[in-house]
This record gives sequence, C-alpha cells and structure tokens, in this order.
Amino acid sequence: MVGASGEALRGRRWTELLATSQDVAALTSQMRRASWQGEILLITRGGDPRPVLVSLSTATAPDGEVQRIGVFRDVSQEHELRFRLIREQKFRTLGSLAAGVAHNINNRLTPVLGWTEMLLERLAADEAIDRDELTHALRVINQGASDSVETVRRLQEYSRPARVRGPEGVQLRDVLEQLLALTRPQWDNEAARRGIRYEIDLKAEPAPLILAVASEVREALLNILENALAAMPSGGRLTLHVRGEDDAAVVSITDTGRGMSPEVQRLAFEPFFTTRASEGGSGLGLSLAQEIVHRYRGAISVTSREGAGTTFTLSFPAITAEAARPPAFLPSLEPLRILAVEDEPEVLDVIRAMLAATGHTVISAASGREALELFEREPVDVVITDLGMPGMTGLTLAEEVKRRREVPVVLLTGWADELDAAHARHVDVLLAKPVTRERLVGGLAKAVPDRVRPS
Repeated sequence: MVGASGEALRGRRWTELLATSQDVAALTSQMRRASWQGEILLITRGGDPRPVLVSLSTATAPDGEVQRIGVFRDVSQEHELRFRLIREQKFRTLGSLAAGVAHNINNRLTPVLGWTEMLLERLAADEAIDRDELTHALRVINQGASDSVETVRRLQEYSRPARVRGPEGVQLRDVLEQLLALTRPQWDNEAARRGIRYEIDLKAEPAPLILAVASEVREALLNILENALAAMPSGGRLTLHVRGEDDAAVVSITDTGRGMSPEVQRLAFEPFFTTRASEGGSGLGLSLAQEIVHRYRGAISVTSREGAGTTFTLSFPAITAEAARPPAFLPSLEPLRILAVEDEPEVLDVIRAMLAATGHTVISAASGREALELFEREPVDVVITDLGMPGMTGLTLAEEVKRRREVPVVLLTGWADELDAAHARHVDVLLAKPVTRERLVGGLAKAVPDRVRPS
C-alpha cells in the first residue's frame, strides 16, 4: 500500500506512515481505544496519500499478553468513485449557487458604488463632508466589500476540486453556518422569484468536535437541506439544531413540508429511490449522505408524518481536542526593507500604503524581472510577491531570489488552496487574496520571526 518492502518497514511504528493532510493527533488519540474502525490516509513512498480503511482491535493471548490487531484495506477505488459522485453533485448545484451569489454581490455592491460616486462628486465640487457622514460611508463601503469577498471565497472553496484529505477535528456548527452562508442567496432568490418565503432558524448549543472531513459532512448536510426545501414548494420554516448529547455531536434538520409516508421513509436512503424524478432528482443524495455519516461512525435517522413535515437527525461520536486560540494582539515588527512585487497598480498601491503605515520601507516593482534588478542592487529584508504575473510568475521569482541570497519570500495569491507544497518550496509564507493589513502583518511576522518585537 505504501510502496515499501516489508523489510524496510519492520520495527517502525505504523503511525509514522500517517499522512499529514489529516489531524494526526486526533486520529492517534481515537485509535488508542480497545477497538476502532475508520478511514485514514497513509503516505506512500512517492509522497502521495492513499485512502485506507483500518480496523483495530485488542486481543489477549493465552499467556495473558495483550496484543493489537490491525486490518488495513486499500479503499482507493471506493474513494475515487465517491469523489466523482460528490463532484457531479457539485456541478449540478453550482449553476444555481452562482446565480444566487451574483444577486447577493450586486446587493452588497449597490451601497458601495452609491457612496463612492456621491463622495467623489462632492469632493470634485469642493463640498464639505461631515465627519460622521464620511465615517458612516466608509464603514458601509468596507462592509459591502468584505461581504462580497467572503461570498466569492465560499463559492470558490465549494467549487474547486478538493485535494485528498483525511479526517480532522470538525465543529458541526461551523460547517452548518458556512453551508447556510453559501446557499442562502440561492434560496432567497428562488423564493422571491416564486413569491414565497423560507424562514431559517439555526439553534446552536455547545457541541463537541467530531473526527471527519468537513467538506464531506457539508455535502451530506447540503443534500438534506435541498430535500427539505424541495418538500416546501409553498415556503415554510427550516429549523437546524446543533447540540451535544452524551458522547456525541448531533444536528437535526426539520422542515414544515409535505412529509413522507411510512413506505417512503423506509426507502428514503435506498440508492436511486426518488419521489422527484420529474424535477430531476437522482435518488442519490440521501444515500450519499448516509454513506458519509456511517463512514465517520455516525448515525442518521428520519422521522416524518404526511402533511406535518420531516426531521433528519445526524449523530457523530465526539472527540476531545484543545481549540486553537487566535493571537490577542497583532505582532509588532522592527522596521523592514520590503520589496513588493505586483503587476496590478491598484493592488500594489494599497500593499505599499499598508506596509508604509506600519513603519516599513517599501521598494515596489511591477514585474518579476524588474524585481530581480532591484533585488540585485537594493538591501532587502523580505520579498512580498503576487503569484500570477506575466513574464515571470511569483514562484519563479521566489526561486530566483533564493538562488541569489537567502531572503524570506511571502506569496500572495487567489489560488492558495490549490498550490502544492512541492511547487511552493521556495516560498516561506503563503497568503490568500484578498489580504487585509492584519493578515499581511501576521504573514511578515511568520516570515521574519527574529524581527518581531517582544510584547
């Protein structure tokens, strides 16, 4: 499975072969139980992750010695088929999601354009602008732009092909909130077009972490949400309740739709069974949701009454993990000489302004070749560069910089999640666009930790 001989592996701890694209600490903690079964990723000799189903159990020999038995099964083919099924479902939903997102962004940008046009006209006419009015306008503009960025980011995250990932600590509330934020514009659009109304009620109580792949849990929940909305053609209320129960994290999704007969409930999770064939239903959504839940040792159930709505309940075993704490303060850096490289003048201008405002000296270049010429003759503490530039990409520039002298490189890109570590080996810090001043300063602190002032 990992492409190595038995002799090469003998005497090694098998957990050393766990791929790092999963929560190794949480996995090993769960696997210490007397028995455990789940999908994991092993790292092959070539560096690629391989999906494997592991069954661990404990046995006591006649002489009293306790032994661990592990059964490993390669599930690469099943994993690939599942990936294709999820990808096809994504393609089916992307069109309607994109339409909702476009409408949402247009709404967010309307006050942005309105305020900027009005302020520019008043400035051109030398008209005085009240400080409170200006503050309000700038806050509206900032909020509208930030909301639009988040909307696009969520759609990008959903649509891009997922890398092979293993299970990690997941908070059900976070997955559900992200899913609602992504799909709500689509529902609102559809409801407005048909003259109906959907009411969404999210109840989030404290719930433990679960061990799963977040994108797959999101896909399971999306299938259930789509069924719930389809069951309410005249509108209605959707109630989502996240909570902790005993040693489990539970989410229930309740609609006030037409409900199911006992016969439909019995067949609901059967592959290809659908009551919406005329509407393009494939009959795979709920069976896929069940398969995902079961893979992470969870349970899924449905209760329904015709004319009185339906409730789906998903339950996952809890894990314990310490939550990561965000830094309380922005790091303070000693003044640096920074070479900023960006082919878009407006983006370069704002990066230069953000860095200068925090006390740094900025040398700017509009291309990789110009940056290299400046790098040859100017003392530079760190290089910040865009990825996609004509002539020479940011990755090539990073390689050329490192070849000349060892200076940290921070790469800015809109494709951060799609870059492999092997391709970005000459990059010290990767920051996803659009970048805020806080994230830019935080990235610099990671690139040059020895220049961070003590707090």
